[in-house]
Amino acid sequence: DHYSIRHACRQEYEAFYEEELSFRQSMRYPPVVAMINSVVRASTLEAALADAGDLVSALRWGGEPYRVLGPAPAPLSKLKGEHRAQFFMKGTHRSAMRKALLSALDARPEIRRRTIVDVDPVSVL
Repeated sequence: DHYSIRHACRQEYEAFYEEELSFRQSMRYPPVVAMINSVVRASTLEAALADAGDLVSALRWGGEPYRVLGPAPAPLSKLKGEHRAQFFMKGTHRSAMRKALLSALDARPEIRRRTIVDVDPVSVL
């Protein structure tokens, strides 16, 4: 059984915290690192992936203090008639991540209008 259920049944809050924090450190999840989920919308999935790919290319300049994962189709890849692609940024330098993403979006205002940015997302759906 999962450690969260085991600790909850026994009301072992400190043990749960320690195991959860260890898991988050190993997976490089918040609060250990900052995470940014960006979702790009377009009329076709190919266009959404291409636009997200353009942003990802601008973010991967070499030597960046963060990691970029994706792009990939979003879990809900079509929502309200729009196709969606997403990519993640993970790192410990939140200000560098923010500056890089804003710069990439500023360079492509037509993509910026169709991009949703979620910092330290609770859900990635």
